[in-house]
Amino acid sequence: MDTQVPADGVEPFPGMHTEWGEMEAAVCGDGVERFPTSDQEGAAREAEVPADGVEPFPAMEVIDTEIETSVRESQVDQQPHKVPTSEDVKLPSVEDALLPTPEDGNGYRVICKTMLHLLQDWKKTEIEGVGCKVRPPMKCNITLVGDEGDNEATAMVRKPDGEGKGCRLKRAATPLLSPFTDPSRKKRKVTDLHAQTPQPRFDPTKPVAMDDVKAIIQLCRAWKTDISAELELEPFEVGADFFYKLLDETAWMSSRHLDMAMFLIRKRQLSHPQLFGREWTTAEFCLQQFLQPFAMPSGKRVTRKQSAARTVDPPPNYLKNVHHFVNGSRQHGYAQAWTKVRKVYLPYNVQQSHWVAVEVDFVRHTVTIYDSYSDFTSNSMLVRFMEPITHTLAKVLHEMRFYEKSEVEAVKRKGTDMSNFNPFTICRISDVPQQSDGTSCGIMTVKYIEYLSAGIPLHTIDPSKFGYYRLKLAIEAFRGEAYV
Repeated sequence: MDTQVPADGVEPFPGMHTEWGEMEAAVCGDGVERFPTSDQEGAAREAEVPADGVEPFPAMEVIDTEIETSVRESQVDQQPHKVPTSEDVKLPSVEDALLPTPEDGNGYRVICKTMLHLLQDWKKTEIEGVGCKVRPPMKCNITLVGDEGDNEATAMVRKPDGEGKGCRLKRAATPLLSPFTDPSRKKRKVTDLHAQTPQPRFDPTKPVAMDDVKAIIQLCRAWKTDISAELELEPFEVGADFFYKLLDETAWMSSRHLDMAMFLIRKRQLSHPQLFGREWTTAEFCLQQFLQPFAMPSGKRVTRKQSAARTVDPPPNYLKNVHHFVNGSRQHGYAQAWTKVRKVYLPYNVQQSHWVAVEVDFVRHTVTIYDSYSDFTSNSMLVRFMEPITHTLAKVLHEMRFYEKSEVEAVKRKGTDMSNFNPFTICRISDVPQQSDGTSCGIMTVKYIEYLSAGIPLHTIDPSKFGYYRLKLAIEAFRGEAYV
């Protein structure tokens, strides 16, 4: 049977023509059983209704023609190769109606199962190279709020064109920028309207938009035609395995997944500073790699001061990258210089087997660890594994005169109190929601940082929704913006 394949390689959808023909034999040479087109040769073939009872789409037509029993391979090879985008693939209306809501019970499991089925070919196919670029169908243009937008005293009054000489900008008078009270009159009480307006709050439980769910499923369908294609996202390019391992609850999240989450959290912060403030930022996992060449003292036990003295500095190229992180020029995007913040959040890997969330507080001069599996590492071993942060990073900041250059007054005062080098004090918080499996430490680390940076109590995290949190992160990565 000769199947007409479109030039872009997409399987036929409603609206395409399907041709039926006569078969020379019930069974062809390839061993596949064929069904006759009619009971009697030359008789018209009646339209069949599928077993599920769904009526054929009105745009589909069935035409009786003669079709050869074999297809020449040369004709298929000569077809131009094109990877369809998600705009070329449309979900049938029936499937849209049956698509469950991710927040309702097992709805996210149905959606994840559908996406995993479409992306599973990446495990079977040997990728010999990178395919064509597949771009997401939506791009969110976010206007960042700069520092100048918060200062009301910089308001300008523009003269209309054609009035006055030069039509230059004039600064508004000071009485026009604030409520003015005549000193000769009785003072009146000025009502602060901003104090009466309730401040907006971040809702981490906000439902996922169904349009975003349908869009990412369309992407997976387009990806199925060429599993070797890469998706170009804002921070970096990813393959089908990126989303497959993120959606699979039995798979361990990689450093790229957590780097994507840190990027989205930073971008959301700078897009909505009134919700999240500006006193913190995030860093990627590679910061730990640049601090890793740390020689632990061997032999007998030594004091903390002796341990810091025996610290081995990172190589020059690694040290340069650490400086880029501190200056805000090393991250994937939307980074802030550490001299403008009080806290830095980052994911940290323990023994290449477990993810934890780390909060570096420059005012308290502490490193706080939020662990979703407190029984994985003892306190003494965890202190040893955190030496690259508590000692090496602290020494690099001291040599960079970080505290003196800080623009945060509380951090600058802390540097004045510390005339000499002091390692960070380490704290471990175990009274946080715990994981019940061996693969959820990555998504828990992301949720810890998300909640901590927004000032939301960690006990409100629901450990039973790990799979939903993974799906939500995948959708946010695809749309290029985290939900507010």
